[in-house]
Amino acid sequence: MVLLIVISDLLSVISIPLALVLHRKSERAKLQVKPVATPPDLLGCVSGGVSAYDHVLAGLNLGWIYLQRGEFSEAFKEYQKAFVLSGGGVPDIADQAYAFAISGHRNEAIKTLEQLKKLSKQKYVSPYLIAEIYAGLGEKDQALEWLEKACDEHATSVIFLKVEPSFDDLRSDPRFQEMVRRIGLQ
Repeated sequence: MVLLIVISDLLSVISIPLALVLHRKSERAKLQVKPVATPPDLLGCVSGGVSAYDHVLAGLNLGWIYLQRGEFSEAFKEYQKAFVLSGGGVPDIADQAYAFAISGHRNEAIKTLEQLKKLSKQKYVSPYLIAEIYAGLGEKDQALEWLEKACDEHATSVIFLKVEPSFDDLRSDPRFQEMVRRIGLQ
Protein backbone atom coordinates (compact mmCIF):
# COMPACT_ATOMS: atom_id res chain seq x y z
CA MET A 1 0.00 0.00 0.00
CA VAL A 2 1.31 3.43 -0.94
CA LEU A 3 -0.03 6.52 0.75
CA LEU A 4 -0.25 9.43 -1.67
CA ILE A 5 0.13 12.86 -0.14
CA VAL A 6 -0.49 15.88 -2.32
CA ILE A 7 1.02 19.05 -0.97
CA SER A 8 -1.58 21.71 -0.47
CA ASP A 9 -0.23 23.62 2.49
CA LEU A 10 2.75 23.79 4.81
CA LEU A 11 1.04 21.73 7.50
CA SER A 12 0.60 18.73 5.23
CA VAL A 13 4.16 19.09 3.97
CA ILE A 14 5.51 18.65 7.48
CA SER A 15 3.02 16.78 9.62
CA ILE A 16 1.82 13.76 7.65
CA PRO A 17 5.16 12.40 6.38
CA LEU A 18 6.85 13.24 9.66
CA ALA A 19 4.18 11.38 11.63
CA LEU A 20 4.58 8.34 9.40
CA VAL A 21 8.35 8.29 9.86
CA LEU A 22 8.15 8.80 13.61
CA HIS A 23 5.64 5.95 13.88
CA ARG A 24 7.96 3.71 11.84
CA LYS A 25 5.50 3.54 8.94
CA SER A 26 7.90 4.85 6.30
CA GLU A 27 7.80 1.58 4.38
CA ARG A 28 4.18 2.38 3.50
CA ALA A 29 4.61 6.08 2.85
CA LYS A 30 5.37 7.80 -0.39
CA LEU A 31 5.22 11.53 -0.63
CA GLN A 32 4.18 12.81 -4.01
CA VAL A 33 4.85 16.47 -4.65
CA LYS A 34 2.07 18.25 -6.46
CA PRO A 35 3.33 19.00 -9.97
CA VAL A 36 4.00 22.65 -10.54
CA ALA A 37 4.07 24.06 -14.04
CA THR A 38 6.56 26.83 -13.38
CA PRO A 39 9.77 26.90 -11.33
CA PRO A 40 10.02 29.13 -8.28
CA ASP A 41 10.48 32.79 -9.09
CA LEU A 42 12.92 35.04 -7.24
CA LEU A 43 10.45 35.56 -4.40
CA GLY A 44 10.09 31.84 -3.84
CA CYS A 45 6.53 31.67 -5.12
CA VAL A 46 5.26 29.18 -7.64
CA SER A 47 2.00 28.67 -9.42
CA GLY A 48 -0.78 26.92 -7.60
CA GLY A 49 0.06 28.47 -4.23
CA VAL A 50 2.88 26.04 -3.48
CA SER A 51 6.05 27.85 -2.46
CA ALA A 52 9.65 26.88 -3.01
CA TYR A 53 9.84 26.42 0.77
CA ASP A 54 7.05 23.83 0.52
CA HIS A 55 9.11 21.99 -2.09
CA VAL A 56 12.20 22.10 0.13
CA LEU A 57 10.25 20.64 3.05
CA ALA A 58 8.66 18.06 0.80
CA GLY A 59 12.07 17.03 -0.52
CA LEU A 60 13.51 16.76 2.98
CA ASN A 61 10.54 14.70 4.16
CA LEU A 62 10.65 12.44 1.13
CA GLY A 63 14.41 12.04 1.56
CA TRP A 64 13.85 11.10 5.20
CA ILE A 65 11.25 8.51 4.21
CA TYR A 66 13.63 7.02 1.66
CA LEU A 67 16.39 6.91 4.28
CA GLN A 68 14.18 5.03 6.71
CA ARG A 69 13.34 2.57 3.94
CA GLY A 70 17.03 2.07 3.12
CA GLU A 71 16.61 3.61 -0.35
CA PHE A 72 19.73 5.72 -0.11
CA SER A 73 20.17 6.74 -3.75
CA GLU A 74 16.59 8.05 -3.83
CA ALA A 75 17.14 9.87 -0.54
CA PHE A 76 20.25 11.59 -1.89
CA LYS A 77 18.34 12.71 -5.00
CA GLU A 78 15.64 14.33 -2.84
CA TYR A 79 18.17 15.94 -0.52
CA GLN A 80 20.06 17.34 -3.49
CA LYS A 81 16.86 18.88 -4.91
CA ALA A 82 16.04 20.43 -1.52
CA PHE A 83 19.62 21.65 -1.17
CA VAL A 84 19.49 23.43 -4.54
CA LEU A 85 16.09 25.02 -3.84
CA SER A 86 17.04 26.18 -0.35
CA GLY A 87 20.49 27.45 -1.22
CA GLY A 88 22.04 24.97 1.20
CA GLY A 89 20.59 25.75 4.60
CA VAL A 90 21.89 24.23 7.82
CA PRO A 91 19.15 21.55 8.09
CA ASP A 92 19.80 20.50 4.48
CA ILE A 93 23.51 20.10 5.14
CA ALA A 94 22.82 18.17 8.35
CA ASP A 95 20.36 15.86 6.63
CA GLN A 96 22.91 15.09 3.93
CA ALA A 97 25.56 14.36 6.56
CA TYR A 98 23.19 12.00 8.39
CA ALA A 99 22.33 10.29 5.09
CA PHE A 100 26.04 9.84 4.37
CA ALA A 101 26.53 8.39 7.84
CA ILE A 102 23.79 5.76 7.74
CA SER A 103 24.47 4.78 4.14
CA GLY A 104 28.08 3.85 4.88
CA HIS A 105 29.73 6.95 3.42
CA ARG A 106 31.61 7.67 6.63
CA ASN A 107 34.27 9.97 5.16
CA GLU A 108 31.67 12.16 3.46
CA ALA A 109 29.64 12.26 6.69
CA ILE A 110 32.64 13.34 8.74
CA LYS A 111 33.65 15.94 6.15
CA THR A 112 30.13 17.38 6.14
CA LEU A 113 29.99 17.26 9.95
CA GLU A 114 33.19 19.31 10.12
CA GLN A 115 31.68 21.75 7.61
CA LEU A 116 28.67 22.17 9.94
CA LYS A 117 30.88 22.73 12.97
CA LYS A 118 32.81 25.39 11.05
CA LEU A 119 29.53 26.96 9.91
CA SER A 120 28.38 27.08 13.56
CA LYS A 121 30.94 29.83 14.15
CA GLN A 122 28.99 32.03 11.71
CA LYS A 123 25.37 30.96 12.28
CA TYR A 124 23.29 28.80 14.56
CA VAL A 125 23.63 25.04 14.14
CA SER A 126 21.50 23.06 16.55
CA PRO A 127 23.44 20.57 18.65
CA TYR A 128 20.51 18.22 18.00
CA LEU A 129 21.50 18.05 14.33
CA ILE A 130 25.10 17.30 15.26
CA ALA A 131 23.88 14.57 17.64
CA GLU A 132 21.89 12.95 14.84
CA ILE A 133 24.98 12.76 12.65
CA TYR A 134 27.07 11.23 15.42
CA ALA A 135 24.29 8.72 16.08
CA GLY A 136 24.27 7.85 12.38
CA LEU A 137 28.02 7.30 12.56
CA GLY A 138 27.50 4.97 15.52
CA GLU A 139 29.43 7.26 17.87
CA LYS A 140 27.10 6.97 20.85
CA ASP A 141 29.16 8.95 23.36
CA GLN A 142 29.49 11.90 20.98
CA ALA A 143 25.79 11.71 20.10
CA LEU A 144 24.82 11.77 23.77
CA GLU A 145 27.21 14.64 24.48
CA TRP A 146 25.63 16.73 21.71
CA LEU A 147 22.13 15.76 22.83
CA GLU A 148 23.01 17.05 26.31
CA LYS A 149 24.02 20.36 24.71
CA ALA A 150 20.72 20.44 22.80
CA CYS A 151 18.79 19.85 26.03
CA ASP A 152 20.84 22.44 27.93
CA GLU A 153 20.07 25.11 25.35
CA HIS A 154 16.42 24.00 25.03
CA ALA A 155 16.68 23.25 21.32
CA THR A 156 13.16 22.88 19.97
CA SER A 157 13.88 19.54 18.30
CA VAL A 158 14.34 17.80 21.66
CA ILE A 159 10.57 17.37 21.74
CA PHE A 160 11.15 14.54 19.23
CA LEU A 161 13.83 12.86 21.32
CA LYS A 162 11.65 9.97 22.42
CA VAL A 163 10.49 9.06 18.90
CA GLU A 164 13.30 10.23 16.60
CA PRO A 165 14.45 7.20 14.55
CA SER A 166 18.01 8.59 14.42
CA PHE A 167 18.37 7.81 18.10
CA ASP A 168 16.99 4.26 18.13
CA ASP A 169 20.41 2.81 18.94
CA LEU A 170 20.72 5.12 21.95
CA ARG A 171 17.42 4.23 23.61
CA SER A 172 18.82 1.44 25.78
CA ASP A 173 21.59 3.67 27.15
CA PRO A 174 20.81 4.82 30.73
CA ARG A 175 22.13 8.31 29.88
CA PHE A 176 19.59 8.62 27.09
CA GLN A 177 16.77 7.34 29.29
CA GLU A 178 17.72 9.84 32.00
CA MET A 179 17.75 12.66 29.45
CA VAL A 180 14.27 11.72 28.22
CA ARG A 181 13.02 11.63 31.81
CA ARG A 182 14.75 14.90 32.76
CA ILE A 183 13.14 16.91 29.96
CA GLY A 184 9.72 15.49 30.81
CA LEU A 185 9.11 13.13 27.91
CA GLN A 186 8.60 10.09 30.12
